[in-house]
Amino acid sequence: MTVVSSVVQAFAPTGTLRASINLGNPILANRDASTGEPVGVSIDLARALAERLGLPLELMVFDKAAQSVDAVKNGA
Repeated sequence: MTVVSSVVQAFAPTGTLRASINLGNPILANRDASTGEPVGVSIDLARALAERLGLPLELMVFDKAAQSVDAVKNGA
């Protein structure tokens, strides 16, 4: 399946896919105890989408969902 350029533009207008990761639900995302890197299903999905779209990925990691919502509202 070919990814349409309008889809890439909609998801990543800057050329980088930015994914907001909320660490508030450890089933979806948390930090690796030894490396401190974010891990989990949310991160795996973000990486898979970026790869599928052929884009670099920037993870924006927040401790709480409210912080993620605020960042989106403020255009972060």
